[in-house]
Amino acid sequence: MLKPDYAVVTGLAPAHLNQYGTLASIAKDFSYITNYVPVDKIYINGSDVELVDTFKGSVSYSKNGVGGWKVRDTAIHASGTTFTLTKKSKSISVASGLLGIHQVGPLAVVAEIADRLSIPLQKIESGLAKTIPFEHRMQPRHLGGALLIDDTYNGNIEGIKAGIALLRDLPAKRRIYVTPGLVEQGELTESVHTQIGELLAVESFDEIVLMKNAMTKFIEAGLAKSGYTGTITVETNPLEYYKNLEFHVAAGDVVMMQNDL
Repeated sequence: MLKPDYAVVTGLAPAHLNQYGTLASIAKDFSYITNYVPVDKIYINGSDVELVDTFKGSVSYSKNGVGGWKVRDTAIHASGTTFTLTKKSKSISVASGLLGIHQVGPLAVVAEIADRLSIPLQKIESGLAKTIPFEHRMQPRHLGGALLIDDTYNGNIEGIKAGIALLRDLPAKRRIYVTPGLVEQGELTESVHTQIGELLAVESFDEIVLMKNAMTKFIEAGLAKSGYTGTITVETNPLEYYKNLEFHVAAGDVVMMQNDL
């Protein structure tokens, strides 16, 4: 309908598989972009091998840069993400309100496309400085000295990975991870949730809070498989937990909340 001039494909992950069936079906759907946008104006997440195969000849981006722009001096803060982009004699200082290393690549793409459209570098910097999280998507909140990362609209395993990495990277006295798991994972439901448990176990967070449902047992299996030794709390009343969150956290805690059934 829109026939855009540029396109950015940020990832390929299990989501809406109850309708799509397979990741290959999602990739095929994405591929129709090439009917309207030239490959040199399609930007893809270069860390996804299937996207690279689907969009041969397109421009790949990563946390290291895009289109000749190099990323350096990346820093992740509780209030956002900063880094510098350089390309020959050009330099852009990026200070965004978006949280996490996973935001570096997409922000770099924005700068690259803006530069291709001849927007002055100073305006690119000022525009990027205004970027903030959407509500419930890696949105920082403060509660009694604790930092809460509200990512309760998260919907796939790649987002889960990004949240786990952010919780790992932020300074904290205690790290707490909260999730009920994901929906619409189709035939990958068990494997995806087992993987979530394994990923969490590797990081050795202080406490894992699971909202009791059909996916809980798979996350617990992943935690056990990878030898998690921290505290596991299974909540049977999620609403009460969220209402009384102030009684579960202390100053210096960082709490990552991902998805909300």
